[in-house]
Amino acid sequence: MTFLTALALSGSFGIYNASQKWASELSSSLSVQIVHDDADERARQAERALSVLSVTPGILSARLVPMAEIQGLLEPWLGAGNVSDDLPIPALISVQLQEGRYVDLTALEARLQNTAPNASVDSHQRWIAQFSRLSGAVQVGVGVVVFLIMLTTIAIVIFATHARLASHRDNIEIIYLIGAEERLITNEFKRHFLRYGLKGGIGGLVASALAIAGMFWLTSSMGGELAPQLELGIFQILILLSLPIIVALLSMATASTAIRRALEKLV
Repeated sequence: MTFLTALALSGSFGIYNASQKWASELSSSLSVQIVHDDADERARQAERALSVLSVTPGILSARLVPMAEIQGLLEPWLGAGNVSDDLPIPALISVQLQEGRYVDLTALEARLQNTAPNASVDSHQRWIAQFSRLSGAVQVGVGVVVFLIMLTTIAIVIFATHARLASHRDNIEIIYLIGAEERLITNEFKRHFLRYGLKGGIGGLVASALAIAGMFWLTSSMGGELAPQLELGIFQILILLSLPIIVALLSMATASTAIRRALEKLV
């Protein structure tokens, strides 16, 4: 159960961090596209658009993306060598915004179109919103998974408590007859499940650490173009490291409640 919980949480944390980083990067930039069939006209409009962008307050820098770089971005989707020169690829200008400065995108697009009629501004808000919704759905899904895992853990501990109680029923009855208190028996069960919960939690955490390291290495080797770079923060790592303690305490609390109710029926 610790293994599954750690995998679910680490994946959720990694996707959340990647989405926040990606949204932060996109929100501080925008792109200008110039779509025209004639390559020379595209180039002329791109130069005029750069002139407008360079004097616009709030814009840190504006760079015309080289055609070779655009073709490199298209190759993973179209295949190497399939991006021909006669393909009508729009001219693309990458714009970096100054931090904390507001830019009126509607007014900016209007000024651009006065000098470059085929220019359009993309602030990436649509992509940010879609990725944020996806990230939120993942968080909700992981929350449901972790909740079900915790319920399963509780059910397992309850079953194990009753099984252990049944195997020691005669001894427990004798202890009661000689005057032992319920607390003595309950504490024995609590220590037993605390110890085994901690052992199982540590084992599951070690196994999950290997799986998580492999998952993060796989995403990093694929590159940022095909998969987000997954990273974990210090606080998130501490949450994962605390899972064995949480599972052990949950096991102990569940066993304590289960044995008390079982003893009430027994005596």
